[in-house]
Amino acid sequence: MAQAFGTGGAGIKRRTVYIREGDAYTRPSTLGAVDTLRNSGTKFGKFDDKSIKWNFDDGNKRPLNDGTDLVQDWVGKFEAALANFTPENVENFETEFDNEECDIILDDPVAKDMVVIKATVIHGRDEETSGDKGVYHIYGEKRVNAKSSFRDRFSYASFPDS
Repeated sequence: MAQAFGTGGAGIKRRTVYIREGDAYTRPSTLGAVDTLRNSGTKFGKFDDKSIKWNFDDGNKRPLNDGTDLVQDWVGKFEAALANFTPENVENFETEFDNEECDIILDDPVAKDMVVIKATVIHGRDEETSGDKGVYHIYGEKRVNAKSSFRDRFSYASFPDS
């Protein structure tokens, strides 16, 4: 019996989010170092499906004589919508991390891959609509000369234990 296309969930990321005050970040090279990185952050609950996103917008551009533009820097952006939106969770975020430079660690333990949004000032924002559930957005952005200065993405599937 053939499996229906797209039902296996391959490639779908289910990331656990950890936030820590911005530290000197170094990419881990062992599973022990991955655990240390995870444990250095606060596990920050559940987020709405498909709400964890990061991207880059072009920053400053310089026009070239062939009619194209040379992008000189980028603005890295991060946003996520907290699903377990409670007064306690909001207070904890605002006390510990709001308006602070933080690392955001996005871990997919099934795929064994991780993204670290590095040293970015993050903020929280309430959003409520009458008759609907409230949403608390966590977001931040940073202007960088290289995309790797904003985020580091790696697989730890083949890392040695220690």
